[in-house]
Amino acid sequence: MVIVILMSINSVFQIVTVGKNQTNRADDKAFKWQYVENVKTLVSVQRNGMEYLGYLDAAGNFTPDMSKRPFRVGSWTRSVPSYKLVNYPNTRPVECVYEFRAGMLIRGLLMECGNFVPEEDSKIVAFKDYQFNKDAIRIYNLPGRFVKVDD
Repeated sequence: MVIVILMSINSVFQIVTVGKNQTNRADDKAFKWQYVENVKTLVSVQRNGMEYLGYLDAAGNFTPDMSKRPFRVGSWTRSVPSYKLVNYPNTRPVECVYEFRAGMLIRGLLMECGNFVPEEDSKIVAFKDYQFNKDAIRIYNLPGRFVKVDD
């Protein structure tokens, strides 16, 4: 399935095509992937031009760390520890992603402003049925990562 979006950025219209790029690569078949949860990784979520530092819980919800002050998106400061920006598309201005919610995956678009827009009439997929490989659709708010496991 391919989604085509007509976006207006500063009154300039741009056609953005987002497609499913999920292939079975030969190197992915040589090993299995295993999900390893990690709710201790410091992450950042952007909202209204600001970045907030905090953590993802096991259900994929963001909890801000109140001891860390928000800062403007893109501003660099030495006082900020290493973190992972969660809700920013890998492809600009939008990326086709899954959102993780309590063991379920919702397919949609992650916008450059940080908003997730669910795909209309998309099927909700159980996380246990997700088939990860290097080209699989990314789960942008997954509280962990996939690691290679040898057979």
